[in-house]
Amino acid sequence: MNKSKAEAKGAVLSVVGPDGVGKSTLIDSLVAEELSIHRMMRIRNVGILPRRTVPGAPVTEPHKDPVYSTGVSLAKLAYVLFDYVVGWTFRIRPFVRSGGWVVLERGWWDMAVDPTRYRMKLPAQLLLRLGRLLPKADLLLVLEAPPAVVFARKQELTLDELERQMRVWRDLLPSEQKRVFLNAALPPGEVLASAQRSIGSMRTAARHGTPVNLPSTGNARWVLPRTPRSAAESGLHIYHPVTLRGLGAWQLARAGATMGLFSLLPKGSPPESTVEEMLGPHVPEGGATAVARTNYAGRYVALVLNPEGRSVAVAKIASDEEGRSKLQSEAIRIGQFSGCLSPPLSSPRVLAHEDGLLLMEAIPWEPRARPWRLPTEVASSLGHFFVGDKEEKLGEAGFTHGDFAPWNLLKTKSGWVLLDWEEARRGGEPCWDVFHYLVQAHALLRRPSRRALLSGLDGRGWVGDSIRAYALSAGLAVRDAPERFCSYLEASQKDLDAETDDGRAGLRARRALLDLLRD
Repeated sequence: MNKSKAEAKGAVLSVVGPDGVGKSTLIDSLVAEELSIHRMMRIRNVGILPRRTVPGAPVTEPHKDPVYSTGVSLAKLAYVLFDYVVGWTFRIRPFVRSGGWVVLERGWWDMAVDPTRYRMKLPAQLLLRLGRLLPKADLLLVLEAPPAVVFARKQELTLDELERQMRVWRDLLPSEQKRVFLNAALPPGEVLASAQRSIGSMRTAARHGTPVNLPSTGNARWVLPRTPRSAAESGLHIYHPVTLRGLGAWQLARAGATMGLFSLLPKGSPPESTVEEMLGPHVPEGGATAVARTNYAGRYVALVLNPEGRSVAVAKIASDEEGRSKLQSEAIRIGQFSGCLSPPLSSPRVLAHEDGLLLMEAIPWEPRARPWRLPTEVASSLGHFFVGDKEEKLGEAGFTHGDFAPWNLLKTKSGWVLLDWEEARRGGEPCWDVFHYLVQAHALLRRPSRRALLSGLDGRGWVGDSIRAYALSAGLAVRDAPERFCSYLEASQKDLDAETDDGRAGLRARRALLDLLRD
């Protein structure tokens, strides 16, 4: 990292994670590598007041000592809080303002994640709320690895406790704390290289200015470019509205971005450093990104914009193991199945695939006023897709997309593009895709109505037209639609998560439809 006038100000890095992930090793390497470039200060405690523990002494049994009573815990908290503020004000801040770099092991958030280590009998939420009010590190380097790997290195914490701490570091940190998750299971040299890339991305983002967060308060869902106007407007295409309310808000936001109103919005926080690090090599010089957080922790969708503000690529990013596996599956399945689609339906073209990153071409889509309606030409194309390779004998089964729904279908000037291919498979049930689209729209968008769905099974209305178009292209008998619909309603319930709002809504809708069909 070359020093420049823009980088004269220093920074605070905090290296955190459960015992055994290699914090000391990474800090040693960072200090050794950066010492010739920056003035460095390595510390364990921000404060300057006396502590009961010996500085630098190794802790081999962090949960050995009994916790204090609530009263003593509150007294210790007050002491540590005062010490933290004093230390940051008179020790950390002057050093950073003069261009120095501070590398902090653990810090305030470590106390919130593992209060037992500090012998505190206090709720973690209290410590987290206090942490929001305190000065924060410029970048949190969170080391994580499979609990079994960490336990094999150090048996200081149980497997259950390691798993708990890994989960808390992922789920409970406030959005305003900039952080990156590093895979501590990799060799130390690779962990160091990843940390250095993240630090470089942090400094680059600081030079490019602050983005816009929407919503502007709390845990932002979207991180969008503030300027230029073209980039601010293009960045809004990271959101694909599928409700009338969403479409109205999206159109208003586009109008505001085009008029330059984004420059008047509060300054927001950049996306997680993992996103910036993975996207960096794929962003044109002078370009920008728009990032959307998904419903799953550690997973994002991002638009890559060129210097003129035009979308040139879309990326799906995952920093968790399950998410990376899904991206791997999607990349493979797009390659396997894209050639089986027939016009007007197509799949996005893959531009690059790395561990945790799937980069695809940007789709210039158009908004739809009634996205719950399945066009007959799309249903017909899906029927042809179900037949697939005619030389391959699949019996009653065929090719299915698996997650065909209104939010995964984009309308373009020349046709339709089908997204999210990780559930695609050979040997899928007949009519699965067409029924999934209709039922998901019914359950989550409240259109089509229950009456329209059931009438469509008898061939009536636009639902009946879509089912008929699919069946004729797939070589299936239209009269079998009611029986196949019941089969879909029963089989698809196992794929829904009853712990989520969407999952519960999907289960309720399917059970209600089955009750009506069985009466």
